[in-house]
Amino acid sequence: MTDGRTFATILNTLDRLGYGVEWQCLNSKDFGVPQSRNRVYIVGYLDERCRGKVFPFTETAGSSLIQTHGGHQGERVYSPEGLSCTLAANPGGFGGKTGLYEVGVPIKCATKTGYQMAQVGDSIDLSYATVNSRRGRVGKEIAHTLTTGCQQGTVEVRPVKNPIKSDLARNTERTGKPGAPMHTLTTKDRHGVLYKGCIRRLTPRECLRLQGWADDRIDTVLAIQSDNQAYKQAGNGVTVNVVEAIGRRIAKMDAELRGEALAP
Repeated sequence: MTDGRTFATILNTLDRLGYGVEWQCLNSKDFGVPQSRNRVYIVGYLDERCRGKVFPFTETAGSSLIQTHGGHQGERVYSPEGLSCTLAANPGGFGGKTGLYEVGVPIKCATKTGYQMAQVGDSIDLSYATVNSRRGRVGKEIAHTLTTGCQQGTVEVRPVKNPIKSDLARNTERTGKPGAPMHTLTTKDRHGVLYKGCIRRLTPRECLRLQGWADDRIDTVLAIQSDNQAYKQAGNGVTVNVVEAIGRRIAKMDAELRGEALAP
């Protein structure tokens, strides 16, 4: 697209065909998925009674997690509105019992410090990984816009297979006396560790989930497509949640014009 001429051509063509046209730029992160993905959506109609029935969206179908008070993990306060972090069986998820909060990986970028800290749950732009002339490489608790090549990663947290016990813990086992510190890792606890600053690429399943796909549909696609094709499908697609929200408005408008009651 050059200076908006392609978009103007689309609108002019639809107008010559007799369609009324409305459009709006919508971000997927406002519709219940943790991906920042701005896209322009166009609706055309032949009946003037449809005007203003679909766009604009002034509210969203779901919002990202809103932080009202910053700080280290464990000190942060979030708004009760918006999407929750993934819940785990243990309190606080990974590290909930041990206080393993301040883990992260420094990612080169064009900031005053020369890097951004990527924490567990953040997305990382892997394009030109050794170059620090780019900004905004770390998405805080939200993914960047998916591309067909999936140049995104996330901080790797690996389960502890052979927990390392402290001297106090070993002393407790040897003497049989209490006093092992609370941070001792045991084989019965569910823990994760940041292992040598590992960053891994997002999997095809994760990318499709970021586009709002249900797992049963993902299973069907991954059974017949290569990973490369799945990445392309995720990067080239539109977010299911956004299209569903638009579709629901169209269905409601159609029912109103027909004088029918729309089933809830």
